[in-house]
Amino acid sequence: MKATKLISKIGSMAVIMAFLGMISCESNAKKSESTLSVVQTAKQEPLVISDVQVDLVKLDYKFQQDSISYDTAWLIRLQIHNMPIYRDSGIEFFIGDEKIREYGGTEDGIYFKVYEKEMLNRMADAEIRYKLDVSGDIMYSKVRFKLPNLDDLKMINEKELLKRGN
Repeated sequence: MKATKLISKIGSMAVIMAFLGMISCESNAKKSESTLSVVQTAKQEPLVISDVQVDLVKLDYKFQQDSISYDTAWLIRLQIHNMPIYRDSGIEFFIGDEKIREYGGTEDGIYFKVYEKEMLNRMADAEIRYKLDVSGDIMYSKVRFKLPNLDDLKMINEKELLKRGN
């Protein structure tokens, strides 16, 4: 008889524990749903690109692509006023038909490097476009990539231009 009562009490406790676990899971699921709905309804305003700067830089480190080694590059900086700080996916940038494969962030926008003059010439006077989401539409900035006279550019150290430490 004592064993039956003990089993009955253990069974009751198991039911209570399972019930409390279900309530906890429901509570956590509701928290997750509310957090997700905030993220899903947040809308990113179109990016505002206000300035494009082109500089010739001496690279901090040589860059190797295929069998060619580069120690200089053109560093292009886009000043973007409402660049989102936190995103779950990156923003894709294009200048004309050229996709910017890799870029870094600055205090007021982004920068990227171009190693070949031919690519710079292909991008000349092309519109800067971007895609906020991988599945989204390409947005048009109405800003054109104005190429300065490359012979007038003075060589600057990459570290100095990007204000990097030693």
